[in-house]
Amino acid sequence: KLQPGCILARGGCRVGFCRPDQKYPEGPERFKTCQVLSTTAFSSGQHYWEVDVKGAKRWIVGVACHSIQRKVAGNDSFIGYNNKSWSLFYQNYLGMSHNNVQENIDSDTPPQALGIHLNHDAGQLSFYQLGDTMQHLHTYTASFTEPLHAATPKGPPLGSPVNYQEQVPSLLCSFHQ
Repeated sequence: KLQPGCILARGGCRVGFCRPDQKYPEGPERFKTCQVLSTTAFSSGQHYWEVDVKGAKRWIVGVACHSIQRKVAGNDSFIGYNNKSWSLFYQNYLGMSHNNVQENIDSDTPPQALGIHLNHDAGQLSFYQLGDTMQHLHTYTASFTEPLHAATPKGPPLGSPVNYQEQVPSLLCSFHQ
């Protein structure tokens, strides 16, 4: 499900950005924009994963429904900008976004690592800042009616030059059941 310019490391847990584009086959699961979904879909139960965002100047992480739009460049396909995805982001401030509604989250320092807990059956998606202690950042409550994937945009902003230098490091995640 990789967008041109994205690379996926062995084991499927690290996503990076590179130029020139890697040659992956086109298909209905590919995004037109720089979005990446996990190959694992969560359709019930509780799931937890961690994401290392250390050193990132900006990032977005969250979950998206399998049916999120993939072949358009706009809010219908951007993580957190539609009713098919929920996100936590950092871009000089910490915030959350769902259905194109953003809200600031108070945090003394930018997170270096995140814990994400999905309780699909209870309709809860929680984000935690990891460190010496685990700090709750935000919980979404929703009726999840279809499988969800871990999701992140990856790569240059739309319209960036070919020689764009990546500002976001590779995202590393580990899934736990």
